Amino acid sequence: MKTENFVIDPALKRAQVAITLVSMIYNRANHFIELGEDALAKFTRDLNGEHPAYAFEWSHNVMQSTALMDASKYIKRAMDNTTSGTNPVIWALRDEMQSMVSSKARRPSFSTSPTSNLMNQFTASACAEWLAILNQAVITLEAYGLKVSPEKSTTDEA
Repeated sequence: MKTENFVIDPALKRAQVAITLVSMIYNRANHFIELGEDALAKFTRDLNGEHPAYAFEWSHNVMQSTALMDASKYIKRAMDNTTSGTNPVIWALRDEMQSMVSSKARRPSFSTSPTSNLMNQFTASACAEWLAILNQAVITLEAYGLKVSPEKSTTDEA
């Protein structure tokens, strides 16, 4: 999955840039959640269809979409529950995704269940996808002169 750059109108004030960026991230999360729900619905239809074994042969798609959906729900919950402002939430989420990616890379799953191992890989991939998105968000904020810091939001400076 290719991470796109965030394109924001350069005429926006600094505070508006951060708010617009958070909105774009939130919308991206919603999009990934919809894709996951669609994949799950299709998988359920295929399981109930004439050839359920065929659905399992191609279940990696639903597993990948579900992992990205779960990571996106995590992002949305964190954004919904933040009281620290726009810049700090992006910083904190980026740090959290970095930690998750690092942890999953250093300690891969070695379950006796191949399905569990595969789901763990897809979860790591989903976290890496969100890490790339959040890194791009930080680059965008910095390009607009916004200092991203977990201690203090600079979005109030216009």
